[in-house]
Amino acid sequence: MQHAVLIGKLRRLVQSSMAKHAYESAVFFADKLVTLTHEEPEEIFRLAQAFYLSQQYRRALWLLRNTDMVKMDLRFRYLAARCLAEVGDWEECLGTLGGWEEDTSAAVADLMQGSQAERMTRGQLGPESESLPSEEASYKAALCMLRGRVYAAMENQARACLWYQAALQLDPFCYEAFQVLIEKSMLTGQEERVLLEKLPFGSDDEWIQLLYRAKCKKYEQASTFKQTLRALQRPIPPDPAPVSTPDSTAMPPSSTASRCMAKPVEAHLDADAEMEGEESELVSTSGCGLAGNLDVLTCRADWLYHSGAHQECYQLTTDILDRDMYAVECLPTHLAAALELCKKNDLFLQAHRLVQEYPSRALSWYAVGVYYLATHQHEQARRYFGKATALDASCAVAWIGFGHAFALQDESDQAMAAYRTAARLFRGLHMPLVGMGMEYQRMNNLPLAQQLFNQARSVCPADPLVANELGVLAFRNRQLDAAIHHFTSALELLPPKASAASEATLVNLGHVYRRQKRWPEAIAAFRKALGLAPGHASTYASLAFTHHLQGDLQVAIENYHKALGMRPDDSFTAEMLTCAMDDEVTRDEAGAAY
Repeated sequence: MQHAVLIGKLRRLVQSSMAKHAYESAVFFADKLVTLTHEEPEEIFRLAQAFYLSQQYRRALWLLRNTDMVKMDLRFRYLAARCLAEVGDWEECLGTLGGWEEDTSAAVADLMQGSQAERMTRGQLGPESESLPSEEASYKAALCMLRGRVYAAMENQARACLWYQAALQLDPFCYEAFQVLIEKSMLTGQEERVLLEKLPFGSDDEWIQLLYRAKCKKYEQASTFKQTLRALQRPIPPDPAPVSTPDSTAMPPSSTASRCMAKPVEAHLDADAEMEGEESELVSTSGCGLAGNLDVLTCRADWLYHSGAHQECYQLTTDILDRDMYAVECLPTHLAAALELCKKNDLFLQAHRLVQEYPSRALSWYAVGVYYLATHQHEQARRYFGKATALDASCAVAWIGFGHAFALQDESDQAMAAYRTAARLFRGLHMPLVGMGMEYQRMNNLPLAQQLFNQARSVCPADPLVANELGVLAFRNRQLDAAIHHFTSALELLPPKASAASEATLVNLGHVYRRQKRWPEAIAAFRKALGLAPGHASTYASLAFTHHLQGDLQVAIENYHKALGMRPDDSFTAEMLTCAMDDEVTRDEAGAAY
């Protein structure tokens, strides 16, 4: 057999073995290639790849280091660094990746400048050359991504975040970097928007721009998110149809399978149209054709949960899991919606299945903790939230649940510890700051609570919970006008379907009006709250007390009775009912005497 023919055959065998995941076979044939080609760098790299895929990381590293290509070729350097990362040798991995330790910001700026010049050069060759990053830029992005991973493993979150952003700016299709930044809440909402504006997308990359935007934080997208979602779901305009000949027998591009898959998509589009109402949208008629994509549906579920439409969110995530029961990206939203709706049976089944199939994942034990939270077994909940954080310290929802479980048992010190850890790990997440502020408020440390609430507002100024807590703090500080301002702001920020949160804020606003002796406004706030949640005895008691102070004793007595009918052991309401009845008798006697 001729030498060139044998070399070509061996290369095809290596490629075929890798495609079939037969990595030991790939190693066998790649080793022969290295010998037959007298250790050509390309064949050495092919063999190192086979070693890496067969999980022989040390052997691949030894092979790569026996050449001088690690310093000369980005591919060799990247693969050597990946091998070191896989064995957990982070310091040596950082050294292999190169310099830039002194001034990280300057190094990133140099990379960005070089990448921009390269894109301008490729842009002169035509739009097709401009749409995708070059191989060198792609490898530089991969090196930045790996560098961020190394810094994250060394618990240097600030530098990790910087290098993840650099990877994404070098290659906007480096989804792994975007996923880490978003899922680990490494950026605030404002920083996410600034980053998306910097990404060098091409003219035909609207779909990924919109999808990235939909995956960002939802609080400040109230006016644009529905347009983004509909643009993602709208079908792509068809290409111009070719002129058909009379004897054309081409079949239309449809099938039974595609029609079956389209049914749930159509339902979601109809639901989204209802959510839009009669509002007209100034967007282009072209779309991205991603209506049935799970990522898009998961973004819509997140938006529904954020909007307070928990039942619709739960139904959508249930449909997603029916289509793909292993779609773990939508499970946190599904579990949160099930908790809001108190779907204990579903939470139990989901947690049981996850623990059986993924016992080493933090999400599985987080689901168990959510189930125990729904059943008010807080000690069990905190145990499993703690197990989830031990398995994966970067699981943000587990840390928040861990803190909530302690807070529900009035164990403020442990709750504060969990919230502090979450605030340190996830600087783009404002909920740990809110949790700490609420604990300080409960401990009557109002100045520290004020500081933390203000910090949470700077991270996420559009969260109504922060405005509500600032209102409660102002009320306790007897700053009644400021309290009214914060509660009114919270009501303006709340989505229309968030009835439970609106009810609590309206009750708080009613108390402030009552303290200011603005009886009509207080009564209106309490009645509006009762319209949203008519089964709350405390709201009836507050309404009765306001009528009592106003001197409307008959209405006060009636509402006191309603409150006691719902909660007979309420000593305050019983005492005030007695006072109201005595005042009524006294007034009747005074009227008769007159």
